[in-house]
This record gives sequence, structure tokens and C-alpha cells, in this order.
Amino acid sequence: MHKLCPATADNDTLESKYGTMDHLLGTGSYGKCFTIKEKPKLVVKEFRKFKYNNKNIRKKVLQEYCIGSLLHHMNIVETFDIIFDKHHAYEIMELCPNGDLLTFLIHHSHLTEEKKNNMFLQLLKGVSYLHENGICHRDLKPENCLLDENLTLKIADFGTAEVIVDPYSGKLFPCHGVCGSTPYIAPEEFSEKSYNGFAVDIWACGIIYVVLFLQKYLWDEAISSDKNYKKYIETRSLRAELLPQKFHDVLIEMLEPEPDKRITISSLMDLIYRENILHQDYDYYAK
Repeated sequence: MHKLCPATADNDTLESKYGTMDHLLGTGSYGKCFTIKEKPKLVVKEFRKFKYNNKNIRKKVLQEYCIGSLLHHMNIVETFDIIFDKHHAYEIMELCPNGDLLTFLIHHSHLTEEKKNNMFLQLLKGVSYLHENGICHRDLKPENCLLDENLTLKIADFGTAEVIVDPYSGKLFPCHGVCGSTPYIAPEEFSEKSYNGFAVDIWACGIIYVVLFLQKYLWDEAISSDKNYKKYIETRSLRAELLPQKFHDVLIEMLEPEPDKRITISSLMDLIYRENILHQDYDYYAK
């Protein structure tokens, strides 16, 4: 295990290496996040009831750490370490003191269009980095987008992420199983046994853009029995009066029901760069 995913020595404990858990930051499906009293710029994610004989939890923990620790980008949360102590696993990550994007939007409902576009562009840059490295996230949503002290958006939670590109042949491996939170799940996940993990990330980003501006969903599920989604399939138009008109056609390409026709992240970034759709800073994009 440690040869594949280098972490702490077996005799290290959370307290001996980093210190004591302090304030509770949040609770998720698999555990809780705390500040570290002695390391104010770090956060520890304590996985709930971790046991070595629980294969599902063990896979979730190791997958999240192994993928997260390899990623280094300004729009990806830095993962530094993992500690196994008795029946618990502790993942050490950078602290993002402004919390998740969803909570931030709830408390800052009057954000300007420019600021929302800037946050969305940061999300796309993080996704672009993931896809360039052969990784799909599969659970993109505002709750998994964290904000640091400078309001830089950082993608977090790689428990469902997968490496889907063979680094030697370039072959693309399909993903399987419905994954993520229902409003952000692409239609092919409900209807197909396998699917392109990159394409479902693009779909989820499209839904996040809608949430950024409307603070609600256009439909509950991307299935034909959902009346709102069915109407979208028939008209291929969104509530343009409530969304920035300049991005409407691009959003339609991101929310293309047929995954083979859906815009890729590279084409999307090229389009945004070429047309300056999100009012981006060109120097920042170049970085």
C-alpha cells in the first residue's frame, strides 16, 4: 500500500505528526473535516469508522488520497498526507477557509455576473487540468468546490475520480455505474451501462453554471419522465432571460444530451479564450 501511495510511516499518529483536531468544519457521507490546532493552514479529514476489512471504505480512502496527492494545480485542493491510526484514516489537505461554493452562494446572493463568471472559469481550468492528466472527477458539484482565503476556487473530493486514459496507448477506458448527486448526473449515466467520464464532468459543469446564476436547477433529473428535462430535449433552449445571453449557446453545447456530441474541455477552453466569453484575464489564462 505505501509503495503505491507513499504516506506517513506506520508508527506515526495524527497527533504526533500534525497535532490535535480542533474546530469542526463540516460533515460528509464518509467523515468529518476539522482544523488542526497546531497547523492553522491545514485541515484533516477523518474518515468515519475506517476498518481495514471494509473493502468499500478502504477503496474510497486510498483512491481519494492516491489521486489527490498526484494533483498540483491552483484550482485543485492540495492533498499532503494520509495517516492510518487504529480504525481511522486521516487525510491531510490544505485549508480553504471560505468553505464550499454552495454555502458561499447562499450567503452572497448578490455576486456580480463578472465574479460568477470568474469562479466558473476557475472551475473549468481545474477540470481542464484533470482531463489533460487522464482523470475524470465524476462528482462535480458546488459542494465539492472549495474557496481559499483569496476566493480561489479549488476542486475537492476525489473519492469517485478515475484515471480513464492509458498513459502508454492513450486508450480511453469507460466508466460504469451512476455516480454523483442526482441534479448533476448526465443522462447517459441513467441509460447506459458504460459512458465517457470526461463527458459527464462537462455536463456537471454546465449544471453548476446554472446553479451559479439561478440558485436552483432547471430539472430534477436528466431523464425523460422529468417534465422540465423533456421540454429541454424538445426545445434545446434554456431560460435565456435568466442566464447570461453570451454564454447561452455554449451552455447548450455543454448540456448536449448525446455525449458523443457534447463539447470537450479542450474545445470549450479554446472557445472561451477565442471569444473572450467569460471576460477572462488573458495573462491568467496563459498560466
